Amino acid sequence: MHFSKSIIVLSIVAIGFINGNDDYDKGNIRVFSCPMWNTDTLPRFPVCARVIERTNEPVEKGEERKAKTYEVQRANTVVKDPKYFNCITLKMNENQCCTEGAFQLPAENAKVQVIKLDAGIVRGKCQAGTPYKGDNQ
Repeated sequence: MHFSKSIIVLSIVAIGFINGNDDYDKGNIRVFSCPMWNTDTLPRFPVCARVIERTNEPVEKGEERKAKTYEVQRANTVVKDPKYFNCITLKMNENQCCTEGAFQLPAENAKVQVIKLDAGIVRGKCQAGTPYKGDNQ
């Protein structure tokens, strides 16, 4: 009986350590950057995005339908290297760099941080972030 209680306590502690790493990773893991490209006149801003609605247009077998609507929110800035960003804890699966003024994000302290955008805006005003290729130590 004592052994099973010990296992339960150790499991709870281990889960706490695993979950606790999200906050550290959110502020420290470099995933992408938003450098200025040749055609840019203004810096790009980092966002995290995911498709929430797809078109009904027919596609080839095995292909995904085109995106119709995205959810977008401000990316996490890496504390020790503020030119890098990540989407850790944000439940988004795309790193994007969008032209300044493409759309308005909520204030950083706003209760709701996610906005919905037409896919045309994301395709026309954003590009995939440049992946970080170094060591995150």
